[in-house]
Amino acid sequence: MAAVGLARASTPSNALEGTAVERGRRSPATNLDRLPVLDWSLWSVAKYYVEPDRVDPRRITMSALEALEGELAEVLVTPAGPDRVRVRVGTADAEFDLDVGGLWEVALRLREIYAFVIANTELDAEARQRAEFAMVDGVLETLDPHTRLLRPEALEEMNQSTKGSFGGLGIEVGLRDDLVTIIRVLDGTPAQAAGMMAGDRIVQVDEESTAALSLNDTVALLKGAPETEVIVYVRREGHADALRFAVTRAIITLDSVTADLLPIDGEDGSVRWVGLVQINRTFARTTGEELRAELAKLEAAGVEGLVLDMRQNQGGLLDAAVEVADAFLGGGTIVSTVGSADLRKLEQARAGNDFPELPIVVLIDEGSASATEIVAGALRNHDRALIVGRRSFGKGSVQVLYDRRVGDRELGLKLTRAQYLTPGEISIQSVGVSPDLETQPVVIGKSYSAYYGRRRFDLVREETLSQHLNHDTAEAQRITAGPLYFLEQGSVGTEDENPLSSIEGLEEATRQRARLLLADPEIRLARDLVHWAPSPDREALLELLPARAEEMAAAEEARIVASLAKVGVDWSAPPPGLAPTQLRVELSTDRPDNRVLAGEKVALRVKVTNTGEQAAHRVRASTQSDYGYYDDRELLFGRIEPGQSLERELEFAAANHEISRRDRVDLRLADAAGFALAEGSSTALEIGVEGRVRPNFVFGWSLIDDPARGDDLIGDGDGILEPGERARLEVYVQNRGEGTALDTTVRLRSTARSPLFLERGRQRIGSLPPQASNETAFIVELRREHGDEPLDLTITVADNKVGEYLSQEIDLLQPVPKREPPSYSITPPRVEVESLPLATDATSVHLRGQAQSDDPIRDAYVMVYNPARHPFERPQKIHYLANADPASGTLSFEAEVPLEPGNNLVEVYVRGPGDILGWSRHWVLRRSGLAELRAAKDDGSAP
Repeated sequence: MAAVGLARASTPSNALEGTAVERGRRSPATNLDRLPVLDWSLWSVAKYYVEPDRVDPRRITMSALEALEGELAEVLVTPAGPDRVRVRVGTADAEFDLDVGGLWEVALRLREIYAFVIANTELDAEARQRAEFAMVDGVLETLDPHTRLLRPEALEEMNQSTKGSFGGLGIEVGLRDDLVTIIRVLDGTPAQAAGMMAGDRIVQVDEESTAALSLNDTVALLKGAPETEVIVYVRREGHADALRFAVTRAIITLDSVTADLLPIDGEDGSVRWVGLVQINRTFARTTGEELRAELAKLEAAGVEGLVLDMRQNQGGLLDAAVEVADAFLGGGTIVSTVGSADLRKLEQARAGNDFPELPIVVLIDEGSASATEIVAGALRNHDRALIVGRRSFGKGSVQVLYDRRVGDRELGLKLTRAQYLTPGEISIQSVGVSPDLETQPVVIGKSYSAYYGRRRFDLVREETLSQHLNHDTAEAQRITAGPLYFLEQGSVGTEDENPLSSIEGLEEATRQRARLLLADPEIRLARDLVHWAPSPDREALLELLPARAEEMAAAEEARIVASLAKVGVDWSAPPPGLAPTQLRVELSTDRPDNRVLAGEKVALRVKVTNTGEQAAHRVRASTQSDYGYYDDRELLFGRIEPGQSLERELEFAAANHEISRRDRVDLRLADAAGFALAEGSSTALEIGVEGRVRPNFVFGWSLIDDPARGDDLIGDGDGILEPGERARLEVYVQNRGEGTALDTTVRLRSTARSPLFLERGRQRIGSLPPQASNETAFIVELRREHGDEPLDLTITVADNKVGEYLSQEIDLLQPVPKREPPSYSITPPRVEVESLPLATDATSVHLRGQAQSDDPIRDAYVMVYNPARHPFERPQKIHYLANADPASGTLSFEAEVPLEPGNNLVEVYVRGPGDILGWSRHWVLRRSGLAELRAAKDDGSAP
């Protein structure tokens, strides 16, 4: 989530201390143990962090070391007794004291361990910097989810989002078929004036091909200082050659506020107007000014009230949030910030800036966060607006952004320095802003329904994030009415609805725009509430709201019942005084042993029989599983007569890339009156996926710069790419695995400002059976001098369907002659693991296996990860083994792997020369403890 309260705080900018070193071992005496970014981060935490009591030096140290071992394959950190830790680096290991009493001791201890690590590894300057950044990440992870280090790219992105403008062309781009494609051309921009169009494929920017660039690198080339020119080449359908556009960059402003007029029938038959304001981008420096301009237009149009839509807005600048709230308030506190390192600060509304006393409805949802919550909380607590939707995200903290120069680039430290309180001294931290009227969308499809399930809203909220903050004034606010279930746009039966059918006299353009907006049911409901509101007095409206909500709910329920009827479900209302009945549930699948092959589908069949003496109404079922694909899926049965059985199916598609696994699926049943579960019911089963036999790629390459071997080649034939040469890069691919690669592609990737020019960055080979070979070629040019830097290019061979890949960086200055048959120089180790159980009741499994290669094997390490228990945490490294004979192509390994309840992903990685990785992945379901965890979660006693 984007931070709220981003402010800048300057610290001295110092270059990264220490000098660059060549690859090779270095002793601590060379000052490579200097960690300026870590020191700066720890100092900032000690001086400014909002909750000093959360700063645990020992925990910070361990987290930093765990992050370091995650960054560097050859590092393993294990406990070595009370307040001691053993650090293994390759074949070297040492013990270190973890008895650290303050952050200054943390810095000393981490510097000592870091010096030991780099003395026993081969790390260049870039790798050492990444290792330091990883340790800083580990430090900050122990504090809260929003305190983090921003690398240069992330810092630049944040600066632009909060500034609201940048120097550019005025286009939105994305990847389509791996090609950088213009998605939208903004009105009144240089791109529009030049004639660029949506759908254009950008193939070159100035002298650089985009074929092998990432999307971010391409965007970086397109942006630049205003009044500078950039040459953009695009391919357009219907044109044989690339089109050339010379475009002068300008300041591009990203509007964060849009406004519209929503028509509604007046009681006297006239058309009345409700204003709609949507803040759909980050709260930026310009947001307040934009809002006031749009409100003035709506006021001049004579609106009778306003809908303020801030759904899915993740926040932004604190000052912008204050300006937005101030536009609607005539006085009082908007927000107060409190922090241990800051004096209390109040932000007050200014008299004379408020919107007229008209009814206001604010739309929020689970994606509304930080700055959005400040606005919603202020308007709610000052009784200025009705809040409609779902509980907001719950981010009540304020981050300050600190900058620091590292070498020639800027880093950012986003540090939580305070928490904010909404008017009335109320914190929304980890509880969010509650709506006055709660709404919940209902999706009815021909093969999919979502009605009562809430996981889709609650999956990612502040309280689900690791290390989230709390506040002693945070308490869930009262919800006056709801939930109001409404039929979501796109459901069966909504395709022919026209929310403007009764309104006459609208201009066609107005009608089309309003119809598009009012197709969103929550905008329509909010408009109707504004029109209904007898006054702008929120307290008075709250008294009337339950009755009004019942009327709205009845209308929406009728739409839902009609939609369900079209898919064969009788969802008619139960009669008064309905007594509980008895239901029997049977679970099965359409597959023997409940197992499905990867790439195929399995149907979960749920049969419900009414064994009671009266009809059951609105019978429904939902699934619960650690596997998100199986979890919180709903089945709607509706009315079931005595003795009647109804069967419904849920279809699950096992992806081609899925590896073998078993997952427990529990079924929860409900109806309108309560029921007894009949004897013989089954409410749980395990579904297994049998993964495909995997392909295993190897590849080689050669560079052909001999004009005699191609009319389009320019060069001297020495196999080395030199300035002015145009060569053919041939890539040879072989599948040495036992499974077929279904959709093999070869991709090239370079970086922005690389002197290399490529006409294409991707070639498709297609199916590649076991032991089969194929080859493809790319044209590469070196159009300018590049100094002494290597000509690096990353080659990736991937099966897009099965999900296996092999990636390696090559240097085009190292000649590789073409051989017959082709030489496969990039060959990962083959990893074989003795059979692991797909499911067990044990708390650990013993892993044993062997790696083999035609080349030397360096080492192996083992990771384990339980995504259901720890969705926001990194995998745990539990084993590392360096090869005792580094020249050997064989390495045996074994380890005891701990398991948590649910599915655990066990990964074995083996490194060959040049960090070429081979791997093997396995799911292991631990059954024991799983049912208890789910029961605890259902009753609210577990997170």
